[in-house]
Amino acid sequence: MGGMGEEGETMYSYVSKDVVKPCKALCFDCLTKAQTTIKEKYGITFQIYAVGSGSNNLVTSWNKEPFDMDFNVLLQKIPDDFADNLRKLKDTIRRELDAVCTRYGFSNGQDSTSAISYTHRQGWSTDFKLDVAIVSRGSDGYYNRLIHKKTWPEQFVWNQVRNSRN
Repeated sequence: MGGMGEEGETMYSYVSKDVVKPCKALCFDCLTKAQTTIKEKYGITFQIYAVGSGSNNLVTSWNKEPFDMDFNVLLQKIPDDFADNLRKLKDTIRRELDAVCTRYGFSNGQDSTSAISYTHRQGWSTDFKLDVAIVSRGSDGYYNRLIHKKTWPEQFVWNQVRNSRN
């Protein structure tokens, strides 16, 4: 029976808060340092917050594999040249995150469809993964997530996050 914990089965398990807490703090530290640089160099401002299971310290791991820490950067101020070029916006944020995060043991960020993905390594194994989504709040009160549609032609668009109002 799937997920019931029978011998030999793969299953989810909770990651100890003692493990999650320093990982979450490391992520906040990296993101905060990059936030300062991005504001100073480009005039882009944003808030940082944990989302998903990491926001409630209820992180799970599948069969003791590396766990995920998910964060949003909620844009507050975007200069026109970035608002008009979403590829430039995402690439700039990724590049500045890379410059900081690699000093803390993270890989360079990978541009996934809805986030920038990092892995943190100690030694030969991956400890955990960091996914950073870029979001904005629309005039209708809903959050919008920056999406990279990897079709031909490529597109960078804002997609509304359902049920995100209030």
